[in-house]
Amino acid sequence: MALGDWIFKNGIDIKIPFLCMSSCANYVFPAAKNKFIGSKGLVVWHGSALQKNFRDFMEKYERLEQANEDRAFINANALKYQGLKRIVKVQSEFYARIGVDEAIDRLGQEPVDYGVSGWTTTLAVMQKHGIQNVEAATNYAEASYLRTLSNLNVFFKGKFMSFGFDASGRLMPIMLESTSP
Repeated sequence: MALGDWIFKNGIDIKIPFLCMSSCANYVFPAAKNKFIGSKGLVVWHGSALQKNFRDFMEKYERLEQANEDRAFINANALKYQGLKRIVKVQSEFYARIGVDEAIDRLGQEPVDYGVSGWTTTLAVMQKHGIQNVEAATNYAEASYLRTLSNLNVFFKGKFMSFGFDASGRLMPIMLESTSP
């Protein structure tokens, strides 16, 4: 997030020739002024500090702490809880600063958990979530584009997907049966 802040504050552009995933997708890519995704490039999300299992953990911790129950769990997880709570706050402030809806980080997990290791989105979905000024192939993140990426199955073992909009503007999953060319 610190790198993303620096990129945002300094109006830095980013080029993705191959792969931008995890913290790159969550914080560096959306913070850049202009974003260029190469013909074999891919931006991949797989969750964030606000993903469901982390929220569930925090809710359990808070519930047990408030009820003064299961002190062993509370004591064993105090540092994890405090660290996660701090990261959630910093992440929330970061996304507010750059004007991005962090829900893009969780599309493959919520409201439906697709059981995938990662996902990308069309440029229209990125734009709807506040990620602006992105240049990429016109079919970026569509099945036809993803099939051209020969290493997709190697990296994600067939557990990869994309999101786009249907004709009525509703978010729709783009599932791939095969990602080999």
